[in-house]
Amino acid sequence: MGRQRVGLDPAVAAALGDGERRSRRRGMTAGERRSAKRQEGRSKMTLDLPAALIEELRRLAGAEECSESSLAAALLARGLEAYARGEVGLRKRLSRSPRFRWVVEVGSKE
Repeated sequence: MGRQRVGLDPAVAAALGDGERRSRRRGMTAGERRSAKRQEGRSKMTLDLPAALIEELRRLAGAEECSESSLAAALLARGLEAYARGEVGLRKRLSRSPRFRWVVEVGSKE
């Protein structure tokens, strides 16, 4: 008969995770530990974007002499603020995916 899985208290699970992280760090050099600490502090999200949008983002980041990530974050923040104020409308179509009802279309088709 198989063993029954026991649900762990979130605090216990966090403590176990901290122990595993410390154990991994013991084998790292000082530089690797600094890099790992920086990476832990970052929040990341992966998005699927149209190639034209990526190219334009890269071009603008080059022209502004900044990272693509910081430019994307700034433009996204402004877009979200404009959306919240009702200044931006969304063009949607029904999705074929069972996970989402709508697909928001990118760009203008005039």
